Amino acid sequence: MIAHLYGLTDENEFSYILTTFPIVNATVKEAALSAYRTFAPMFANSELVSA
Repeated sequence: MIAHLYGLTDENEFSYILTTFPIVNATVKEAALSAYRTFAPMFANSELVSA
C-alpha cells in the first residue's frame, strides 16, 4: 500500500491526507481508509526500504 511506502503508520495521518484532496469523492476516501485499516496491520512490523 502506498501509505506504507511513505511511512504512514497512524490512521489519523492517512485520514488527514485524504482530506487534502477536495475533488475526490467521499465514498472513494472512505474506501481508501477502509483499505488502510485492512492492510496496515500487515505492514506494522516490516521495515521501510530506502533507495
